[in-house]
Amino acid sequence: MSSIKCIGAVAALGAAACGGMTAYTGMKNRKAALAHAESIAKSHGGKIPTGGMTKDGALWDGYTTVDEVKKKTKKAVAFGATLSAIVGGISTAIIAGVTLLAKAKLK
Repeated sequence: MSSIKCIGAVAALGAAACGGMTAYTGMKNRKAALAHAESIAKSHGGKIPTGGMTKDGALWDGYTTVDEVKKKTKKAVAFGATLSAIVGGISTAIIAGVTLLAKAKLK
């Protein structure tokens, strides 16, 4: 197997492992967050209260829905898993390249 094929295979495995682990933990955390959001919405008439303070010190009230939370957390999990897969693949490829280079110099 050539060095490039070896690095590519290891990088693909690294990307799959990192992306898969991040997606798995992200889905578990999303499930817990949605359960919490649903319990808050149930006790507040179907809406989740949000709010804050503007720069001039005035308070504002707002509401969001469980569907909005579902949509945003789904995007966040997908983005996190993709980013983790990219970084995992690149870092694994670098480690594999350095290892192959070190072995070549040692022989």
